[in-house]
Amino acid sequence: AHFNPAVTSAALFCGKGKMTFSEWIKYVAAQIVGGTLGGLYTGFLNSSTPSANSAVILTKGDGFEMWQAALVEMLFSGLLAYVLLVASLPMQPGTSKPHPLFGLIIASCVTAGGFVAGGISGGLFNP
Repeated sequence: AHFNPAVTSAALFCGKGKMTFSEWIKYVAAQIVGGTLGGLYTGFLNSSTPSANSAVILTKGDGFEMWQAALVEMLFSGLLAYVLLVASLPMQPGTSKPHPLFGLIIASCVTAGGFVAGGISGGLFNP
């Protein structure tokens, strides 16, 4: 369930012992390295058309200001982190069983966020 540093940080700071600080460091480091390598690789693949990467950059939609795009990204990133905590991480310490519908719950959150925030910011949900 640790897709980005925002979700991993939510798991650390939720206060239920779902993650230790040393685990958090490892996850965030791996996410930063993986994101950087993925971005470099994508840039390499699209080097003949630099504008092809514009979809992965936070931009404002028509009729919106940049602060509105940043705000909607923060709100939906927080919502996604909350939904991931509730649906996919173990609810009881010592267990690893997530909610049986966690995939559907998370996908519904991302889909709703895409519909709402897509026209405002592109719906990246990754601060």
